[in-house]
Amino acid sequence: MLSIKEIRSLSDKELNKELIKLKKELLKITYELKTNQREDTDKPKKFRRSIAQIETEFSQRQNMSAVNVPTADKKKEAEKGTEDIKENKKAEAEKTAESSKKVEEKKDEKKADSKEKTPEAKEESKEDKPKKEGFFKKLTSKKEDK
Repeated sequence: MLSIKEIRSLSDKELNKELIKLKKELLKITYELKTNQREDTDKPKKFRRSIAQIETEFSQRQNMSAVNVPTADKKKEAEKGTEDIKENKKAEAEKTAESSKKVEEKKDEKKADSKEKTPEAKEESKEDKPKKEGFFKKLTSKKEDK
């Protein structure tokens, strides 16, 4: 059995050879246990643990080789991208501010128009009242005549 420090110090080829050797030995030990040729039952556990440690070391090495370390050029491109995003957000904010100003101006215009219409409407209604009253008077007077 190898310690973790020993496993980390081995090369990939040596690790692969050790892994194959451990798997063969595990197979042999499990066979001997099944056929009651061996009484030491904790050996398979130790072998499985060593195999797992070696496989873990393999996966860690693969993950470390797959990690992309950003270069200076990539950092600059990323910064440009963030600057573009910031500029786009500013432009959108300005557009929304302009559109909200336009909406407010239209609301103000509508309010001004409605204020102008209300006095005229009152005047018209005063003029219409006598006509309506006269109309009703004619109706009521006709009923009374009959």
